[in-house]
Amino acid sequence: MAPSTGLNQAIKPDSTLFKSFVGVAAIKKGYEGVDRDKIARTVYETSKDSLYFNHQQKRDQALTEKCNALMEKKRLLQDSDTTPQLVHADKVIARLKDNRDLSQSIVHIDCDAFYASVEQHDRPDLKDVPFAVGDTVVAACNYIARKTGCRAGMVIAVAKKMCPSLTIVKPNHDRYREVMAQICKAMQKYDPGYEICGTDEAYLNITKYCTEYDIKPWDVVESLRKEIRHETGIAVAAGIAANIQLAKISSTFIKPDGQYQLPNEPDIIMAFIKDLPVRKVTGIGYTLDRQLASIGIVTCEGIFAQRQFLRNLFGDRLFEFLLEVYLGCGRTELQATLEQQKKSASIERTFKETSAPDIIERNLRTVCKEVEAKLKELNRAGQTLTVKVKMNDFESYSKQTKLPKAISGARDIFQHSLPFVKATLASKPHQPCRLLGVRLTQLVSKDYTLSAAFQRMADKSTHSKPDSLLGAKEKEPSSPAGKRKLGNLDSRELSPRKKKSSLATESSETNPLEPSRCPSEMVRCPICDQDQPLDNVSFNQHLDICLSLSEIQKYS
Repeated sequence: MAPSTGLNQAIKPDSTLFKSFVGVAAIKKGYEGVDRDKIARTVYETSKDSLYFNHQQKRDQALTEKCNALMEKKRLLQDSDTTPQLVHADKVIARLKDNRDLSQSIVHIDCDAFYASVEQHDRPDLKDVPFAVGDTVVAACNYIARKTGCRAGMVIAVAKKMCPSLTIVKPNHDRYREVMAQICKAMQKYDPGYEICGTDEAYLNITKYCTEYDIKPWDVVESLRKEIRHETGIAVAAGIAANIQLAKISSTFIKPDGQYQLPNEPDIIMAFIKDLPVRKVTGIGYTLDRQLASIGIVTCEGIFAQRQFLRNLFGDRLFEFLLEVYLGCGRTELQATLEQQKKSASIERTFKETSAPDIIERNLRTVCKEVEAKLKELNRAGQTLTVKVKMNDFESYSKQTKLPKAISGARDIFQHSLPFVKATLASKPHQPCRLLGVRLTQLVSKDYTLSAAFQRMADKSTHSKPDSLLGAKEKEPSSPAGKRKLGNLDSRELSPRKKKSSLATESSETNPLEPSRCPSEMVRCPICDQDQPLDNVSFNQHLDICLSLSEIQKYS
């Protein structure tokens, strides 16, 4: 049955669908005192009868049904003996209390409205006007724009209705990466193993630094924030606490510019977390917040009151996570940013909706070039490719593919991504596309990949017949193929080399890839037996001369 789109029939101002249109304005800093009903009403009036509205309505209906099922399941549990579940929950709580680590000093750095802050720093004329950064969707907006109800994730057309005087600024991702690199450089001094979260947040563990220099965490963070401000002109908020969960919550109290420290004392932590809305906790989004509210959990304290039901309602994993939230537990081990970056390279971009194949392909090329740039920074190539396509009805389609070999160039990424994009578009004829994403995982060093290719060539050559790799080089050419000409170059004239009857007869002392003969920054080519720089560009140029295209394909 097609969903009704009339306000009186489909949604009411107090309905969950209507409230969902408020989005992040319900919890973000800068929206205090803003008329949230106005936000919801504007989004509704602008989007009703649209594919976006239908998509949101379907999601809301599905979530409402899930919440109703949870309430019914809880009702049945209340009619049964829940003593065993209560005892089990208390045992888990006792274990979590015994195992929690309150000895660390974790810092959460938040560059609030990061894109907008960078633009405002670079363009002082924006300081006193409402503006948003974005193309078709708001990526960030300044606090003046927030006061009018504009928010991240809002379509530009809707944002313009919320604030007719809104100035739109095109995003400059290169500039944002440059500023973030400066911030990272400042953080590295205090914790080389800092962890980046998203595009504008980071965690540091300054415990070791404080111990080594006999300095208080508060003073360290104050110095860090001053350095960031001096180097970038950007203000940051910082939370200091015993773990990443508490540190992130703490930073929200002091945005956009300041610092807050939560003492590492159990009683103070419990008092701090007690009345905190569960929606403020990292890991609890809109969907889980709705589900928890349906069974009577609105604040963290409510988790304890309902603990006997949680395991049966949500399963073991979420049950334990919620008890950790109640106790203020969280992770203290950080995942170093460099290690994170080595695992994947991905880009998602929202474009102006279009069904034109040439424009979509051009947009895909743009995304692939950005992924290439990320891989180049990391000196990595990836072997598992994931492509994502989102249509204008907000339905997403994705496919993961294991590639024959690791790739890193924009052209290769594009060629492997395009078939799925075309297939998706063909399955949705004439339907506009609004987002494209490309992700490469299973990353390996380019140097390792190239060295491995040389090793494979060497291995193949040692198992081939004499002269099979060198062709006619070791014998008199009896045909044009004997000289193996590459363009106008005769491969025999490329570089001098000793005559050998076969690579297969060489001992380990004369293996062209033997480390003792090739320093770490050099590698010996198994074709011409000459040392070459361990550099991707140089290797490729050398290979173009040493091997014909067919032989490159043969050995790759």
